[in-house]
Amino acid sequence: MYNNEDFLRLVTAVLASDGHVSGKERRFLVSLAGQWQVSLEAVDALVVQALAGKEVFKLPVTLKGQKDLITALADAVAVDGEIAP
Repeated sequence: MYNNEDFLRLVTAVLASDGHVSGKERRFLVSLAGQWQVSLEAVDALVVQALAGKEVFKLPVTLKGQKDLITALADAVAVDGEIAP
């Protein structure tokens, strides 16, 4: 089953792909966590995992879940206005 923490894990990986998570990016993650009812402790753990390259991804199987994920990922990229590997 795909859950809100799985969504947040993928968004976190996108934000951490440049090797760091800025304050602005972390505030965005905290905001999403609040909307998706994910604990702040989980946010911290996901950031650590993403920065270490230790995340394991699951993808949504429903069309709604896929659309929600794409929207969240696009919002994540827009947070700091730059895309960097």
